[in-house]
This record gives sequence, structure tokens and C-alpha cells, in this order.
Amino acid sequence: MFQEAYKKAYDNKVPDRDLLQKIEERSAAKRYGAWVALRPVVAALAVVLVCGGVATPILAREFPFAYRIVEKYAPGLADYVLPQALTDSKAGIKMQVEAVRVEEKNAEVVVSFTDEPGFDYIQGEVDLYDSYTLTGYGGDSNVGGCSFLEYDAAEDKAYFKLDLGSWDTFDQGKFRFRVRMLLTNCVEETQVVDLTGLERSPVLKDVTINGAGGAPDSRIEKYLGKSVEELWRRGAQVMQGSYDSTNVDKLEITAIGYQDGILRIQNCRGSFKNADRHMALRWVDAAGNEYFADYSVDWQEELAGETVSFNEQWFIVSEEELAGMQMEATYFVTDGCIEGDWEVVFEAP
Repeated sequence: MFQEAYKKAYDNKVPDRDLLQKIEERSAAKRYGAWVALRPVVAALAVVLVCGGVATPILAREFPFAYRIVEKYAPGLADYVLPQALTDSKAGIKMQVEAVRVEEKNAEVVVSFTDEPGFDYIQGEVDLYDSYTLTGYGGDSNVGGCSFLEYDAAEDKAYFKLDLGSWDTFDQGKFRFRVRMLLTNCVEETQVVDLTGLERSPVLKDVTINGAGGAPDSRIEKYLGKSVEELWRRGAQVMQGSYDSTNVDKLEITAIGYQDGILRIQNCRGSFKNADRHMALRWVDAAGNEYFADYSVDWQEELAGETVSFNEQWFIVSEEELAGMQMEATYFVTDGCIEGDWEVVFEAP
């Protein structure tokens, strides 16, 4: 329940407009430099199914694990389970593309990862860390999402489904699916936040934000405005904070303050180079009701030569509510980076 509610709140965060423009420019440059062409798997699979006489029930018998996963989580792809093993093994891990459907500007991919003999990286949920691409002559996947489906202990396989989109139509020919890295260690821990040492009227500083979420009221808007560094971007006033500049691989609360009816809790998320870290906060009142932040902002700073991410979540609470509240923080840390640069190229008939 908590995870679902937090995910909805977290998904509402909106990146800054100029960041979206930079992403679009990078994707455009990649599209013109792409060398590999794309062929919809639908046609290739049709040849196998019709000419080769391979029907869905046979696929279920020949590939029981992959078919079961696809049928359970993505039934629309049941006819697109690949009869051939499309794999790539690197860094002790084997990637296998289990099912693919590509139609015009959209693609769906089911992919799995398993340990090679002598290795033990895949022990449950892992994270592709947005390092996946589907590349074609006519179009590159430049937007999309990845969902962890299931870890099958008997197979030692972690399954994912990717929904990808392109601004251009995927052309015919061949296509390449690539995953650059995996995060193999996923940890989730919930702790009670000690509010006794919060600072009233904390010292604030101006930052340029790269993300925000929530619906600000007049009290919150007082601390939002133009960036003092880049006037075309958004800015915010956040707490000064106190953090260990020598440790950029840590998720920790760095400041707690209360001012103008706003409880602020700041956390340092560390460097995102080889890990993903974020913190979910919820306030529980005396009756057991749960409340999430009314607003939050994200920004970055340079520490010890690394780009480090910060987040500050704001709760609108009265003095009476503050006295009787319990704040809980769930730490989500995904690390254990394996850079394999796995790649599978699909040859069209």
C-alpha cells in the first residue's frame, strides 16, 4: 500500500523543460548516426509460425518458463515468444531476449538475465537502470519504461518487460537491443525519523532545481521562483544541510527544519553514476492515517569532484500536528553495478 502510494507521488515529478530539450537533441544526434536497421519481429516470427509450423501450444511446451512469464504478465505478447535463443553473455551474466513485438513507433520487449556457471549475481530483483536501447535505421527507442516482472529461482532468471517508443517509425531490416549495465543489489529498509532535533527557521540557500512534484500552495510558493544562476530555469530555497562531502555513495538525511508551517526533510542521494538511491517519507498521525509530502524539489551539487543529487520534501503541518506525528522513511538503494554492455542483433529473413 505504501509503495503504491509513494510510486504515484514519485511519478508525478516533472523534469525541467531545458533538460527535456537536451534529451531530444541528444536523441536526434543518435538517430542520424545509427548504423543498424530495424525489422519488425512480427514478420520474422510469422515465417517461423506459418512455414515452420510452430504454434503457440508448441511454444508453451518447448519454452515453458519464458512462455509462462509472458502469458502471466504480458499476454498480448504470447504469440511473440521467440523460438530461437537470442543471447549475449558478458561479465558472468547472460542476457536473453525472450519476446519482441515492434510495430511502427512502438516496441515491447521481454528480456531475462541469468548467471553464467561460477557466478552468483542474480539473486532476485535487479535493475536495468535506464541503460537499454532498441536501435534501428529508421528510429531509436528514446522514451519508455521498464518493469521488473519476476525472479524465477529454479531458473535463476530475472525477467523484465520494456515498453519503448520512438519519435520516428522503426524501419525494416535488422535491429539491435542493448543493455549497458545492471544493478544487482536491491535493498529496502524503513526507519523512524527522529524529529526532536529539528531546526526552527533553518538557514536557507538558493538552488537551481532539476525536478519537482506536488501542488504548492501560497506558503510553499514563497520559497519557489526563478533560478538565480540561470533565469530561464526554476529555483527554490532549500536548507543549508550538513553532509559528508567525502562519501558520495550514501543515502542519508542531511537536514530537518520547520518554518512557516512547513516541515522540511532533506536527504542526500549520493552520486548516481553506478547506483540508484531515493527516500520515501510518510507522516503517520495518532489515528494511524498516512500522509505524504505536499511538495518536493530535487537539485544537484558538485562534491569531491562528483555530481551528487539532493531532495527536499515539504509537509504542511501545524504545531499541534508536529507534536504528535511520527515520520517514517523508507530507504530504497539499488547498487552492485555490473557493466556488461550486452547486445543482441536480430537478423530479418
